[in-house]
Amino acid sequence: MGDERVSLRGVLEHLNRSRQSTRSDKSGRTYGADSWRIIRHIILPSLVPVIAFTVSVRLMDVFRFFDAIYVLTGGGPGTATETITIYTYQLGFQLLQVGKASALGIITLIIVAAIIATFSGILQRGYGRSG
Repeated sequence: MGDERVSLRGVLEHLNRSRQSTRSDKSGRTYGADSWRIIRHIILPSLVPVIAFTVSVRLMDVFRFFDAIYVLTGGGPGTATETITIYTYQLGFQLLQVGKASALGIITLIIVAAIIATFSGILQRGYGRSG
């Protein structure tokens, strides 16, 4: 639970810092840009790296919640709190379908790695900003 607060706090601090330097906003208004264009072309591009980082950290956190969910609910009632990691565990250790569990684990790894690589590309590219 503390990790969410740290990420949210970082986003809020970045928002505060970006709002303190409003030269871009003022220059956009000077050149006749309306509020939507200022948000789309000035504010949003400066927030994209922060949003990408926060989403990638939260995505990795989702896969760390196996122990809490398993201890508290065991994936139940029914499949209400069953995540992909709990399903993989059940396939491998309770149903003894080790091959399916291994395949599901590798597929999950590939999907998460692809998503993180996409967000890393966004972070490195900086949403089209020149540095």
